[in-house]
Amino acid sequence: MGATGTGSRTDEIARAWPLTGRSRELAGVQETLLGPRPRSVVLVGPAGVGKTRLAREARALAERSGRATQWVTGTHSAARTPLGAFATLLPRSEEPSAGVDTIQDLLRGSARALVERAAGRPLVLFVDDAQLLDEVSAGLIHQLVATDTVRVLATLRAGEATPEPVTALWKDDLADRVELQRLDAAAVENLLAAALGDQVDPAAVVELTGRSDGNVLFLRELVLGALADGTLVCEEGVWRLRAPLSPSERIVELVDARLRGLDPASLSLLQLAAYAEPLGPREIGGEAAVVEALERQGLLVSEFDDRRLQVRLAHPLYADVVRRGTSAVRQAAMARGLA
Repeated sequence: MGATGTGSRTDEIARAWPLTGRSRELAGVQETLLGPRPRSVVLVGPAGVGKTRLAREARALAERSGRATQWVTGTHSAARTPLGAFATLLPRSEEPSAGVDTIQDLLRGSARALVERAAGRPLVLFVDDAQLLDEVSAGLIHQLVATDTVRVLATLRAGEATPEPVTALWKDDLADRVELQRLDAAAVENLLAAALGDQVDPAAVVELTGRSDGNVLFLRELVLGALADGTLVCEEGVWRLRAPLSPSERIVELVDARLRGLDPASLSLLQLAAYAEPLGPREIGGEAAVVEALERQGLLVSEFDDRRLQVRLAHPLYADVVRRGTSAVRQAAMARGLA
C-alpha cells in the first residue's frame, strides 16, 4: 500500500475501528449477564477506556441470544428530571411528589412498563454513564435488579460521584463490578494492526502506546488525527510516524470537556503540573486538598517515589491540552515561581 493520509482512508478506518484486547472481558460479561445463572454487571473505568463499546458488543450478543434489550444513557440534562434517562421508554406521567408511597408507586409502574416492552422475552437493560442518573432513575435500576425483574449492564466512569442506588448494586452483591483497565502495549499493537490492516512500525507502536497510555478512545483519536494530517503514513506495507504526534481537535475537545467548570485553584494546579510535573511538596504548598479533589476526578495521580511525594497529570495528553490553553502571562508567572 502506498503512502496515504486521505480523508476517505481515515473515514474508512474510523468506521471499521475494531474491538480488540477485550475478548476476556467480553467473554466474562457474556457469561455473567447471559449465562445459565445470569447476574447484572457494572463496568467501571476511566473515560475512554472502552466501557460503552464493550456494552454495545454485549448488547449485540444479548439480542442474538433472543433476549429483548433496551438502552438508556445518563446525561446532565436528563438528570434534571426524575426518570429523565427513561423518558423515551416510559409512558408519560406526572412528576412524582415527595411522598415515599408516590415514588414507590412510580417505580413499580415504570418497572411494569419496561417489562411489557419486552413482550414476554427476558429483558436486558443497558445503562451508559450511570453516574449521571437522577436519583429516581437510579432507584428504578436498583429495584429492577433487586427484584430480579431484569438484568442490567451499567457503565460507570471511575472517580465521579455516583447515586447511592447504583453503588449499592455491587455493595449489596446484586451485581458484579468489573474494572476495565487500560490496554497494555501488546494489546495496543494488535489493535493498531487490526485497525490499519498492515504491519505497524515498532517505534510507532511505542509512541502511540505512550501517548495514549492505553486509553482506547485517545488511541483512536491519535491515529485518526495522525492519518488526517499525514503524520502516520503507510510505506511499503508498514505504517510509520513521520513526525511527533500532536493532539487532534477532537482530543482537545474531549479534554476541555473534563476541565470545564474547574475552579481557578484547580486549573492553576493543573497548569503547574503540565509544565513542571512531577510536583513535590514544595510546588504543592498548601494545596493538598485541591490535589485530593483533582485525584478523585481522575485528573491527577499521586505516589511516593523513594518516600518523596510526586504528583502528575493522570494522562500524558492532558499536559498537551492544558499547555495549549495556558496564556504567556501565566507561563511567565509559573516560571518565576519555580525559579
